[in-house]
Amino acid sequence: MRNDYYWNIFPRGHPAASDENTLLWFDDYLYPILSFENKTNRYNDFYWSLDYVYVWLLPIKLELNTSQTKVVFKVLLSTETPWFYCYKVIMNGEIFELKEDSFEWVVKKGDNFLKICPENKYGLCGICSEVHIFLKK
Repeated sequence: MRNDYYWNIFPRGHPAASDENTLLWFDDYLYPILSFENKTNRYNDFYWSLDYVYVWLLPIKLELNTSQTKVVFKVLLSTETPWFYCYKVIMNGEIFELKEDSFEWVVKKGDNFLKICPENKYGLCGICSEVHIFLKK
């Protein structure tokens, strides 16, 4: 909804830059004056958490036996970071850059630590998210 003014500049009069592509607030006390289709009463539709990493863990594999216990998660990432470049990931002490928004994380017996930070194209890091899992037997 036109949160891309820095990198997607439309010429004057372009339909995508019109009021029909603007999000309007409405609730029980405030009705939109014009009858456009893009209406909301959700606070988060207007105020995004900038420079923050959202992390979802989806279990995809579980191996439990007496010698080794292992769980594999699909880690899904999302961020609203202006000029986003990559995620800086620290996984059990290993540091790497990730340009995709998902990867697999193998969780083994004992302590498992994951820290993910968004980085923009100027090398500035945003707010990091951390996950700590201790897997007993």
